[in-house]
Amino acid sequence: MYGDAGGTPANDPSRRAAPRQRLFQAAVLAEHAEGTPLDCLIRDIATGGAQLRLNPGVDAPRNAYLINLMKRVAYPAARVWQRGTLAGVSFEGGGWACPGLPSELAFLDEIFVLGKLRQIAQLSAQGLELGAVLSACAVSRESYQRWLETFVF
Repeated sequence: MYGDAGGTPANDPSRRAAPRQRLFQAAVLAEHAEGTPLDCLIRDIATGGAQLRLNPGVDAPRNAYLINLMKRVAYPAARVWQRGTLAGVSFEGGGWACPGLPSELAFLDEIFVLGKLRQIAQLSAQGLELGAVLSACAVSRESYQRWLETFVF
């Protein structure tokens, strides 16, 4: 596969300023408080950006926040390329820990929690025991109960 500039393969290490770390972690892309968050997977990540896998037919927004559900970090992100279900985003600065975001980004805390609840529901639907699901999602039973009481969906 070739990058948008053409000629240089997108997976050529010389294109990267920082080494990337292979991942397979659930994430959410959110444009703004009123938008519909998009569930995705982080395939690899570096200090300057990430490669994502989206659901078929879904376009990554040009500018959004990428919330890593396992690391509990939100990054301002800009789409650099997309080919089918794969997309590359660059990070527009450092990330913020969820919860504890700046007040203007507090809506991302809610998106984070709802993303975690969807992740838990998906794993539970596969027949996994709730304790194992919570452990795999790095969520305490207390947090899970509090989230369920706060968000009804």
